[in-house]
Amino acid sequence: MRGCDLVVLSACETALGDITNEGVMGLQRGFKKAGANTILMSLWKVDDQASSLLLTKFYENLLSKKMPKIDALKKAQDYVRNYEIEVEGKKEKIFSDPKFWTSFILLDGLN
Repeated sequence: MRGCDLVVLSACETALGDITNEGVMGLQRGFKKAGANTILMSLWKVDDQASSLLLTKFYENLLSKKMPKIDALKKAQDYVRNYEIEVEGKKEKIFSDPKFWTSFILLDGLN
């Protein structure tokens, strides 16, 4: 994976691992040791629809709008947090709770 700029682990709890005296042992450690520059991963169980919206917007921001990874994620989180649907004639923000839009983090996502 040397030269791989971005790995996206979109399943539940992909950022978790066991803490040892050598650091956190988990998926992220394996990908970093294999050469991945940046990893996008989740800290807890994620909602399928919210994750789909977030990742779609993240890729759009990253690839179409050429945003840096951290900005692409922040804008995607804003999009999900403010996402509205019509419920009984009223607009409702169905993913405003942080559990829906803060689950994904970037490891080494500085560029």
